[in-house]
Amino acid sequence: MAKFPKSERLSSQKIIDNLFLQGEKFISYPFSVRFMVCEGQKKGVDVLLVAPKRHIKKAVDRNRIKRLLREAYRLQKTDFIASLNLSDARLHISVSLIKTTELDFEQTKESMAKILSKITALLQDNEDIKADI
Repeated sequence: MAKFPKSERLSSQKIIDNLFLQGEKFISYPFSVRFMVCEGQKKGVDVLLVAPKRHIKKAVDRNRIKRLLREAYRLQKTDFIASLNLSDARLHISVSLIKTTELDFEQTKESMAKILSKITALLQDNEDIKADI
């Protein structure tokens, strides 16, 4: 049974600021994604899900989108974490909505799958580069 407890949510303002300043960024429409690997920390993944007020004016709609994002991540996180090779490192991820229209669950789930596979591919490419040096 997959869960998404509070301990896996990114909430530290210092870490969030650091993520937005130094993290790698890519866009997987309709989301903007930032991620960063922090060495020397307890192994795991922390996630921040954002539906900005600038794009979605009604709080009800923002909360629904965040609920869909949480559920899409929760369903796919076990495969994602299993595919990562994080040894003594913590991965911080931020997923922000950049589209102004409503999303349904299937679109959100497909987008989350693309995001997680792209992060995995980028991290494996970085490991290959480090291994060559």
